[in-house]
Amino acid sequence: MGVSPPSASTRPSARWPMGDAGVGATPPRVPPSPVTPPPRCPAAGDAGMVRVVCGHHNWIAVAYAQFLVCYRLKETSGWQQAFCSPRLDWVIERVALNAKVLGGPLGDHDKMVAAASCSEIILWALQGDGDGSEIGVFRLGVPVEAVFFVGNQLIAASHTGKIGVWNAVTKHWQIQDVVPINSYDAAGTFLLLGCNNGSIYYVDVQKFPLRMKDNDLLVTELYRDPSEDAVTALSVYLTPKSSDSGNWIEIAYGTSSGVVRVIVQHPETVGSGPQLFQTFTVHRSPVTKIMLSEKHLISVCADNNHVRTWTVTRFRGMISTQPGSTPLASFKVLALEDVDGHAGCAAGTDIGPFGERDEQQVFIQKVVPDACQVFVRLSSTGKR
Repeated sequence: MGVSPPSASTRPSARWPMGDAGVGATPPRVPPSPVTPPPRCPAAGDAGMVRVVCGHHNWIAVAYAQFLVCYRLKETSGWQQAFCSPRLDWVIERVALNAKVLGGPLGDHDKMVAAASCSEIILWALQGDGDGSEIGVFRLGVPVEAVFFVGNQLIAASHTGKIGVWNAVTKHWQIQDVVPINSYDAAGTFLLLGCNNGSIYYVDVQKFPLRMKDNDLLVTELYRDPSEDAVTALSVYLTPKSSDSGNWIEIAYGTSSGVVRVIVQHPETVGSGPQLFQTFTVHRSPVTKIMLSEKHLISVCADNNHVRTWTVTRFRGMISTQPGSTPLASFKVLALEDVDGHAGCAAGTDIGPFGERDEQQVFIQKVVPDACQVFVRLSSTGKR
């Protein structure tokens, strides 16, 4: 993207030697770290290989083995390097990026990037002048299996039943124990957790409610599966605001028994909880992915990524029963297992679906390790 990496002699000094890279050019060979990573973390492998890429608005974060680089797209000059992290002691496994507009309520902390490995997360604030500063290092105590932003709040989660929330306003890092987690999604300021006991829980991460008796983060049960099957996949769709009281909330989830359900909650009946809207029994294996969008419902099960899709009927933006969701397609997306990812990195094996929920979404299919091509397929029909 027209950004040349600086030579090693010109890189700024910090606690560790800093790395840098340009997008669209051959990644630089990063010298071996003088610090040996802990044995419980993955090995660096090819230090110059891109391991993870994530984007938000006009920013992208590119993670190499032990450093990450952020780029910003400007209308006048194209992609420009905006931040390069110090060299880390461990191999980056996960990255999250939040690119809010400058001048927001959090000032310099409106743009943030986080990197995680094992049980540790490092969070940086991205400055408007292309610099960055470390906000803090946070530890979850168990392996971090997901790191993402809900608004300005950083969330880290583990299937063991721990979540960590960094509150951008209070600068407080809170670890909360819940039941084992199988899935999650976010809607507005709410974090929803699909759990092993068949329940869906939610946390309002903007209000960050703490119980007075023990200062625990308030985690509320929203819905319990009628069969109490583990909630293995979760997708939330907020309809356009239809009244002063808020949005119509639609939640699609899949279970360990292969059942797909859709539940809905009207903003004026928040106290009564969501109501079961539709049930589909089309899978014989646990549902691993689910996506509810404006036009489609898509589910994927563990049987060779078997995909079933439906066309969603809406009336005034809200999901409708007349004529109701109709079956659309059935196909498989054969892909690599996580262990087949290059240098032990699973990021390149995720099939999706990717894309905005009110636009066309796609599956990304990679069938051969170290392949120079991938297949892009419509998530609704499976067509390439």
